[in-house]
Amino acid sequence: MSALSRRLFPSPCPFFGVATAAIVMLSGDYASGSAAQAAGIVFLPPNGGYDSQLGGDYPPPAGVKTVSRDRQSPAAPGVYSICYFNGFQTQAEETAMWKEKHPDLLLRGQDGKPVEDGNWPGEFLLDTSTAAKRQAIFSVIAPWIRKCADDGL
Repeated sequence: MSALSRRLFPSPCPFFGVATAAIVMLSGDYASGSAAQAAGIVFLPPNGGYDSQLGGDYPPPAGVKTVSRDRQSPAAPGVYSICYFNGFQTQAEETAMWKEKHPDLLLRGQDGKPVEDGNWPGEFLLDTSTAAKRQAIFSVIAPWIRKCADDGL
């Protein structure tokens, strides 16, 4: 598994298949019709390079048509920009916020301590074990999603 794959999907996720299926179904429904245009949906460019800019923003290299950037970064001008955030674990710079404001949403090990991702020091897994916790996590990240959309990502 590549470093990017580990970053995007740090562990097997029961939601990934459902989300992927929903995206594929929506893509099929909208891809060729005017429904996509009416809904304001913009699809990824079918050709062109991809650049993961999760470590910092810079002008995309020649030939790149799609970039992914952290949710707190601006969209890259002239290319399709993907907003990256992690709804399954904390980011190192946000761990303190989760521990202070949402300690009940951190997955705990048998020792009662938050479970840290061994591949990403300082990042802790979120507890998605119940519908109520998943909803609470969503209530934290929903404003991030809205801001990404508002920022053109």
